[in-house]
Amino acid sequence: MFNSIFTVRNLIYSIVAFLIILVIATISIFIFIFNDVQGEAQTQGDEAIEVALKETPLTEASDTRTFNAEHSYVTVFGEDESDNGLIVFVPIEEEADSTIDWVEQSNGLTEKEMLDEWRESCSDCDLKQIVPGKMNEQFVWEIIYTNQSRYYFQTFKFETGELYDSISFSKN
Repeated sequence: MFNSIFTVRNLIYSIVAFLIILVIATISIFIFIFNDVQGEAQTQGDEAIEVALKETPLTEASDTRTFNAEHSYVTVFGEDESDNGLIVFVPIEEEADSTIDWVEQSNGLTEKEMLDEWRESCSDCDLKQIVPGKMNEQFVWEIIYTNQSRYYFQTFKFETGELYDSISFSKN
């Protein structure tokens, strides 16, 4: 009887030890994958800044974001030598019809102006992301948000804030 209790206790200890090791390994794998993805995004942003500084009037970069549509871009914010705000669109994948392009911030709405206009028409919405982009050779602001039970992906014309395109999906 003593041997069977000792064996059951050892089995329980072994199972608990295995589960603890499994949880630690799973957490370690998730941390590794997360850091790898974050590092890749940082590298992509750094490379886009380097390209933007070489191939556009941009002289100082302050921020990067990613815009995904038909073509994906790293959007680089910064200034030219005259301190004019510029937004540069560096294609993520080199494709025949994707080129590096830029627009002066003064040619359109600022991020704050676009958000103010959007909030006037969508007061109960939960903003997830805003990023400038380029669709069909048109500069746009993309706003991603939730409202009630739907996710919305809306693009607005950069120059005027007028709705350009809208897609929504059910959260469920």
